[in-house]
Amino acid sequence: MSIRTLVATLLGYVLLASQAIAAEYAVTAGKGVAFYQLDFPTDVPAVPNSSVGFIEANLISLRVNSGIPTGYVNVVRNGEWVVRNMIVPREHDYPYSHLATEFNLKVTAGTDVASMTAIVIYADTAAQTAPTGISATFAVSSQTTNQRGVGDATGGRGAGATDPPDLTNILFGSSAALTRAIFQLDHPNVEAALNQCYPMAIANSLQFLANTTDLKLPHSHIPGLKGDTSLVGQLDAAMNRTATSRTSGSGVDDIPGVNGKLKYLVQNGLQDKVQTRHWGRFSGSTGGSFSEGGKSVTSTAGGTSIPFDEIVSALERGEDCEAAYSFPTSATTTGGHAVDIVGAGYTNGQPWIIESSDLNQDSDAEGAGPKGFKFDLLKDTDGNGDYNLNGSTRNLDLLICQKYIPPPDTSTGTGLPLPGASYTDLIADVKITKTTDPAGHSCCANSPPSTVSLNVTGAGLTITGGASWLPINTTISGNTFSGANTTSVAGFSGVTNSVSGTISPNDLKATITLGTNGALPSGQPISWDVVITPTKPWPWLPPGKVNTGVKPRLRVNGFRDITTVMAGDPLSFTLSMDPGDKVGTAADWFLTAKQESTGAFFHYSLTAGNWLPGVQPTYQGNLLALPNTSLHTRMVGLPKGQYTFMFGVDSNRNGQIDASLMTSDIVTLVVQ
Repeated sequence: MSIRTLVATLLGYVLLASQAIAAEYAVTAGKGVAFYQLDFPTDVPAVPNSSVGFIEANLISLRVNSGIPTGYVNVVRNGEWVVRNMIVPREHDYPYSHLATEFNLKVTAGTDVASMTAIVIYADTAAQTAPTGISATFAVSSQTTNQRGVGDATGGRGAGATDPPDLTNILFGSSAALTRAIFQLDHPNVEAALNQCYPMAIANSLQFLANTTDLKLPHSHIPGLKGDTSLVGQLDAAMNRTATSRTSGSGVDDIPGVNGKLKYLVQNGLQDKVQTRHWGRFSGSTGGSFSEGGKSVTSTAGGTSIPFDEIVSALERGEDCEAAYSFPTSATTTGGHAVDIVGAGYTNGQPWIIESSDLNQDSDAEGAGPKGFKFDLLKDTDGNGDYNLNGSTRNLDLLICQKYIPPPDTSTGTGLPLPGASYTDLIADVKITKTTDPAGHSCCANSPPSTVSLNVTGAGLTITGGASWLPINTTISGNTFSGANTTSVAGFSGVTNSVSGTISPNDLKATITLGTNGALPSGQPISWDVVITPTKPWPWLPPGKVNTGVKPRLRVNGFRDITTVMAGDPLSFTLSMDPGDKVGTAADWFLTAKQESTGAFFHYSLTAGNWLPGVQPTYQGNLLALPNTSLHTRMVGLPKGQYTFMFGVDSNRNGQIDASLMTSDIVTLVVQ
């Protein structure tokens, strides 16, 4: 079987399955979900046997046992709809093996729950009301949690929100057309030290950018601590987090965290390679910045409210976003936790995110990796202007998004549009580098939006976007452009505004001024210096440098590099291939495994559909682009030990590995 035939077969199977799957599947014990009762032993006072439940879905088992490749999990307990439409994505979109969410156990805190009866339904469509069915009995295990480290200066605040979620006011509309989902591959989730969630969330996100772009990081992303050379240890130092050991350390507040990230970028020469924005009630009105040795970098403050659509759009553009939430720990104090966002979307109009973090920072063996992925429904259920997670007291109050900025391509000339040509709806990001506001108009006048649309026709350039004073039409002359309009600004009519700037191969640099005719109060204008950067290269430029490198990618349960599972856990192998400019080149394709304790080698056989002893090519044929593809699911997991898996290609099609010609991706699997 060829790789191309394999892909066609798999995609055909997915299409057939989506047309023929059962409407719903009643989940029973051991068929894909596990239940836990959360303990908060480090709270003061400790909260054992809390009223917060935790459902963890092993997505591999759930899909295989049900035959439903994608859908939603719902749970009804004691007549209450306590888990609502937890999404189960398709494996090729979301290859991570686990997803969990918190729910209301419907018991008084302190009550030990060893088992519970519940209706658990996995269906291919979202439920609008509580599903009905036959209850099943499930074991409930105890699980320690420690999710804190944002704003936790003393290290002694609560380990999490101990009040249970309340989904009473989180409902789903009837229109499936209002459903959208964005997932990102190749997010790591590394074990954090106590209260290290903020620098770890930043470290996970920077490593995601390194995994998916040409960004090169000077430090390895491994468990670490302030003072060592790990990525997270360096971020610990940049954020000035107090840490004497992995079990003793303070948290980081919002603004020091943002500025610490910027400090790391400057100190490691990355200030021009990563562009950062942030929002939130504690930091969204304050722009972050750091300068040292003649180098500087800023994070643009987007406002005190977190725009959910911006999360979805940023993930879709390949940016990475971290978030933090806070929760009350007493009448006067709060705690908080920082996470990396790996997915976001809507289900019938209801927004949700998928976050990853270390859910038990008291332990270096539990809580991170594949078991640290959580699903949260978002709604402002307490009316304070912030999204609440699953109707709990956790307030989503910090969002940081960043993107990789490739080096400028100096071979493309002046960067001017071709005369007479038209280019429509060019999306560009806006970064404010300076604000001049002597009369204090920033309270009321719309600042430049974070994203604008550019339309070029001949010598005309129109800028449109989400501000009351847009659009503005300008005229291009040489490598400069300028224009003006008259609109209402901050409730004042007849205000004249202007924009002028220069065009380069990589961006537009401009000054935007509102109130040039003195029509704003005090007669003084407000202006911003901005850099407008296209999300894709200008369409009028010759293509940039061709990707000459072949990039095979192997994922085991969604992870690259290293992952840990329990003995017997199901395993899923997915792979993808970017052939660069080598498409069509004859090659040997290898997918191999090595059992480190015995030194035994195995290879994956397309013909057998399984692993066989020895090393032979999995496929011999030309290089081609291969999207993330579910190649093999192993329901019976491996015994304890360490395994090394390799997916690679070499250009000498002779049936054996030629190391000097091999390009490969390696995953280390630790089975505990």
